[in-house]
Amino acid sequence: MHHPFTSFLDDWFPQPAAPAASTLESLPNELLFIIFQLACTDGGRTGCNLALVSKSIHATSRAARFHSVSLLSGISGRLVHLLRTFNAAKAEARAEGAPAPFIRHLCISLTPAFNILGVRFTELDVTMMKNRIEQNKSLSYEARESRNKQEREDYHAAFLPLFAAIHADL
Repeated sequence: MHHPFTSFLDDWFPQPAAPAASTLESLPNELLFIIFQLACTDGGRTGCNLALVSKSIHATSRAARFHSVSLLSGISGRLVHLLRTFNAAKAEARAEGAPAPFIRHLCISLTPAFNILGVRFTELDVTMMKNRIEQNKSLSYEARESRNKQEREDYHAAFLPLFAAIHADL
């Protein structure tokens, strides 16, 4: 069949095939691990984003995603969530026979980070800080001290199992 906008020259000078799309998944896993390990040194932001790219990148980056972790909120729930996520990643790696994740660098704040230079707060962090300030206005000194003591105890109780799970790799 003859197309109206084709020429008989197309048969003599065929157009080059479009280059294959280069994807991250096409690189060898050994090279990807090195790239991910170098990229995941920002406190966890890149590791979190890598986990969301695709199932393939999620699995391939698992061992390096936790390389550097920063928790600056001073909230015990964040420590508990990190430990659960880390343990789940280790279990997935064991099940697949893949390299296990490790935390090499850990930066934590024992108190809420209200004014650390260079830290970008999420909307949730800002909302929590505002709520805390409002609550402090309505509480007596003794009630604030009691709440702060309970929060410190909760944070310490959440920190101990996390530290026990990762201290060998730090």
